[in-house]
Amino acid sequence: MQAQTTPRHTFRQRLSSARGAFLDRVTPALVQTKLTAMATMLGMRPSLRHHLRDTHPTGTPFVFNATLQFITRDGSAGVHAKFSDGAMRVHHGPAKRADTTVRFKTAEHMRRFFDGADSMTMLLENVVELEGNLSYLFKFAHMSAVVSRGGKRAAPRAAAGSTGWPADWRELAVPAAGQPCPTRPAGEVDSLEDPYLAELTLDALPRIKRLLWAFRTTRPAICTERPRLLTEYILQHRASGATDEPVLRQAKALRHILVNRKAVIHGDDLLAGTTTSHRVGVVIFPELGGVGIWPELLTVPGRPLNPYDISDEDVEVLNRQVFPYWMGENLRDWTKLHAEDRRPLELDERFVLYFLWKTQAASHTVVDVPRALSRGLASLSAEARERESAATEPKARAFYQALQVALDGVVQYAGHLASEADRQLATENLTGPEGAARREALTEMARICRKVPAEPPETLHEAIQAIWLLFVSQHQENMGAGLVVGRLDAWLEPYFRKDLEGASTPDERQRRILRALELCSALMLKLTDHLPMVPDMGNRLFGGSSENQVITLGGLTPDGRTAVSDLTWILLKATEMLRLRDPNVNARFAPGVNSDAYLRRLCEVNLLTHATPSLHNDAAVVPALVRQGFRLEHARDWTATGCVEPTSCGRHFGHTNCMLVNLVAPLEMALLDGQHPTMASAVGPKTGAPETFTRYEDFFEAYKRQLSWVIDRAVEGNNVLGRA
Repeated sequence: MQAQTTPRHTFRQRLSSARGAFLDRVTPALVQTKLTAMATMLGMRPSLRHHLRDTHPTGTPFVFNATLQFITRDGSAGVHAKFSDGAMRVHHGPAKRADTTVRFKTAEHMRRFFDGADSMTMLLENVVELEGNLSYLFKFAHMSAVVSRGGKRAAPRAAAGSTGWPADWRELAVPAAGQPCPTRPAGEVDSLEDPYLAELTLDALPRIKRLLWAFRTTRPAICTERPRLLTEYILQHRASGATDEPVLRQAKALRHILVNRKAVIHGDDLLAGTTTSHRVGVVIFPELGGVGIWPELLTVPGRPLNPYDISDEDVEVLNRQVFPYWMGENLRDWTKLHAEDRRPLELDERFVLYFLWKTQAASHTVVDVPRALSRGLASLSAEARERESAATEPKARAFYQALQVALDGVVQYAGHLASEADRQLATENLTGPEGAARREALTEMARICRKVPAEPPETLHEAIQAIWLLFVSQHQENMGAGLVVGRLDAWLEPYFRKDLEGASTPDERQRRILRALELCSALMLKLTDHLPMVPDMGNRLFGGSSENQVITLGGLTPDGRTAVSDLTWILLKATEMLRLRDPNVNARFAPGVNSDAYLRRLCEVNLLTHATPSLHNDAAVVPALVRQGFRLEHARDWTATGCVEPTSCGRHFGHTNCMLVNLVAPLEMALLDGQHPTMASAVGPKTGAPETFTRYEDFFEAYKRQLSWVIDRAVEGNNVLGRA
């Protein structure tokens, strides 16, 4: 009989298996060696010791005291690192008490983690589970990056000039315009000869073309202004021993940010003020999810998806002044520390059942802009002062006092912008025709910012500037995910009509119409001056979502008439010319009330831009809001928020992004008797094995029970975050 031979591939499999088993056995020793080397570097290099012990510029000392353990799910491999008294010490095996536990599916995944694999990606793959303080892991990841990279930042992803956009604004391509309106719709146009404004292109607005080119060719950069000022105030507040109600403390922090932030007016700006100190900036909210960018401070300029520039100085500000304080004070980790039941929040960090957005923002709403415009902030502040005097409950008094403090911050910020316009007028060389135009623009900005938003606007320019300053101030208070601009056409139309009253000739009327288009375009471009801070994990989850700042056009007035007006057509023209990803333009259409010419124009602009505006049917949305309990006139006064959610303007704190629930997860759990395929430790109710189901109804009942369990956990997590 011929001797049997072992196939070569079988031999290789056995060799690979033996190698894997050996590596699994030595993994703890390998990890311990790497951690010990890291501890040695942190302890011996003077330039690295501040990662363990430091002093904040305010004089507040910082010492990193935490224990992080790294173990496998089965407990077969474990190492822990203890940070205390300005030193890092590494030990074999699990810790008696850990502030943060990183639990790996296998020893191989532990090796991947310490070989430089992205920890957040591993979280999404569910080969890593976290328990305890997530920010401590972010801090650890940043220290690891500093040691491994020698403190060097990654090179920018794309070199200057390789963006694909022209090097000169004059060469920026002008998008094609649409066709003239075939019929002038009665009741929806007053002053426009052609409501489609087909004769106008971007070349008619050279300032807007320059601003658009600047936006297209500017790399976004992380701005540390807001987090630095917020941290500065909170540390001062705590050191003073003040016992303000939380709402008053937050209002004072907001005023501190607004009063002390840099007043910025860029060249060609028609509207004063910026969201950040950069032309295109990334805003950091360390009290919410901002600490999540900590591991990427050195690598974010070179990441493949949505890279951000960041200076060495700003890395230092975040790493030494901002993030150390917020490690235990950000909403997610503070809530986990104080919650009776952490489980709903820990499940949130698995990213497969639900996503609790309150850890990042409390937005997706629209403020009462018409009230702010019609009365001005000074009047609203005076009313708040009267209500404070009449209030009997301490919390009510604190609320009205806080409102006054916050509004005062907005008005002071507007005053600083007026002073900056004066400074530029006095110091810049403004000669020739372009200099004269710039002098006129700065003079007008200075005048307007001394008036609004403290006092009611009277012109279209004043109203748009007031809206922009209110919106900038909202962004200083809360992450702008889904903050809503609102029904711009309905709110601005009265100011446009008033602007046209003094136009005595057709040429003057046309000049003022063009000016209105320029101002509306300037506002839309201002809304592009910032991006949300998105860690690379967020890019993978959401594909690099923008801020979703929504402008809603058209539809109905509260009394049921058409809301389409001259400003609707002008804003649609701005949408057609600029073709921006953000703001997110939404258009309402009311069948039988809005004209066919309006519907045709919505379709035309959508085709020309390949994306926007999105269209919504008032015949469906308004009755749906009425069924939700809104009065009919309030339901008619709705705007989209976030993606598409309808919210009644200024009356409803929708917060429609409070949670995202994965409806597929309970389906998988119903098929696995309560077990999720990627979650070893998270188990829903036992609903039976699928082979025991004799009817479809049995399976559907199991699905509903699993779905109910998932929703209950999400609601519990949302509620505890809300209380925090």
